[in-house]
Amino acid sequence: MTTSSPAHDRHTARSASNPRPALTLAWGVNPEETDQNQVQVTTTRELTDILATIHAQALRRGVAQQIDIWEGLLPDPTINGAPGDPAELDDFLPEPFLQAVIGHPERAGLRWLGRDQQVQAIHPALPLLAEPVLYDNGGATDPMPPELLPLTYTDVEHILTVFLLHRTRADDVTWTDLSEIL
Repeated sequence: MTTSSPAHDRHTARSASNPRPALTLAWGVNPEETDQNQVQVTTTRELTDILATIHAQALRRGVAQQIDIWEGLLPDPTINGAPGDPAELDDFLPEPFLQAVIGHPERAGLRWLGRDQQVQAIHPALPLLAEPVLYDNGGATDPMPPELLPLTYTDVEHILTVFLLHRTRADDVTWTDLSEIL
């Protein structure tokens, strides 16, 4: 997905003075493999391009898409004491681990999941949708409650751009404890 050298891209998240690992985005199910689609991005251009592609595909399908986002690569479950059972992998997920839902014409969502704090980004001025939204959750289609979709696509793109560039939560976004929503 890299289209230019990160050291020369003015939109880069990495440089010689900032050697951060790429962000990994994983979504859906790759029909040619047994795992999710996965791509790594290092620049804002790469990030916005892949988000736009996923968003457009989900809009065409009529089912929103969940995307898991983290820094670097997941641990190999066969080495370093990581569990072999995928259900136990949660204890080995990078922190923070982000989950975004895009692909609905009006709403999106983003969770910031850490071991000590799990928060949801919200746009307080947006009214809630009247009913749940169907979304692709790693190949399964599930309903997502309207309270978990309190953003727009543009909000999610902004939050992920801030995370790519600074590895922090966007401070111009309202965050609420996920336990208060669920």
